[in-house]
Amino acid sequence: MFWGQYNTMSTMEMETILDKPDVTLAEILDQENVIQECKSKTQKLITFLTSPEILAELISLITTEPPEDADETIRYKLPHVASEILSCEVHQISSAISQDEALLEKLFAFMEQEAPLHPLLASFFSKGVGSILTRKSEQN
Repeated sequence: MFWGQYNTMSTMEMETILDKPDVTLAEILDQENVIQECKSKTQKLITFLTSPEILAELISLITTEPPEDADETIRYKLPHVASEILSCEVHQISSAISQDEALLEKLFAFMEQEAPLHPLLASFFSKGVGSILTRKSEQN
């Protein structure tokens, strides 16, 4: 009973944030429950996350090294949460990426960077791309 109430409250909080007209991806990724809400397939969140601009931002977070002087949240938390979202096996997300050539090019451009690749970003990239490729092969 408690978990059902908690999940409902959590979903309502997420939907309230998503109702803001100027909500940013960073605000969403900074929410404590965003990964769980994504795995629960909260419709408003999935709709937000599958817009091409937001998907491009998610991909940038796992493929672009943030500035050295950036806050730790920007350097570590946001890319980690983006990686978790891209790999949480939500069909709509993996499908939206795998069907958009520009997003795929943006994602795989990471591998064309000069060596050595940033190890943390490489792990985020592999986790995200591995999940997307797995979901794509399951769909075929």
